[in-house]
Amino acid sequence: MNLELLILQLLRIKPITPKSMKDELNIHFSQVSLILKELDEKGLIICVTPYRTKGKIYCITELGKDTLSSLSE
Repeated sequence: MNLELLILQLLRIKPITPKSMKDELNIHFSQVSLILKELDEKGLIICVTPYRTKGKIYCITELGKDTLSSLSE
């Protein structure tokens, strides 16, 4: 399954950190970082703690929810 889709599904459940995503999906942290950057640039997710240097928390946007719903149909 597409990693972007899996991360959006995780974020639909609750806002989480990149480390939690890495652990949950059993992938490299660098992969998570790259995907988060891409999703953020598309407006599908947002960092709700941008002031943190570590342990940033991400959540899905309304556009992300709509996109996830259309992909899941």
